[in-house]
Amino acid sequence: MLDTTTKTSKTLFHKTVDLRLKVLVLFGTRPESIKLAPVVHELRKKFFQTIVVSSSQHKELLKPFLKMLDIKVDFDLRVRIFSIDVFENELDGLVLCETESDGLKDLMSIEPPAYVKCEVTEDVFFQGGNLSKTTNADLLDKLSTFG
Repeated sequence: MLDTTTKTSKTLFHKTVDLRLKVLVLFGTRPESIKLAPVVHELRKKFFQTIVVSSSQHKELLKPFLKMLDIKVDFDLRVRIFSIDVFENELDGLVLCETESDGLKDLMSIEPPAYVKCEVTEDVFFQGGNLSKTTNADLLDKLSTFG
């Protein structure tokens, strides 16, 4: 049996336990962050352990608003959002996939699948809402240039 009274040194471990109720607040877009900012501040005032998570859906748009609204993000999920448009009728078989990224380097690191016909990121025909203003005939003509 060990006699603890004869020890000359002690090691003490102290662990702080946060007993506050945990609340997770998740957003990814600027409008969501604007709507949830007062909620985050009120939760923190009411002594909740508030964990703020961003999906980074619109990271560059979000940054200035988070700073202005005094919201600190605890976790950034860095979720890559893809939107896919599948066409029918005379454009049957056409599939457009779009994603957002933190920068061109990150965007260019995405390896498209082998069945992808062409990369149109830098083509102004497919940018800024131009596609929604085009006719089917113009779109078919443009697509024929890709083989």
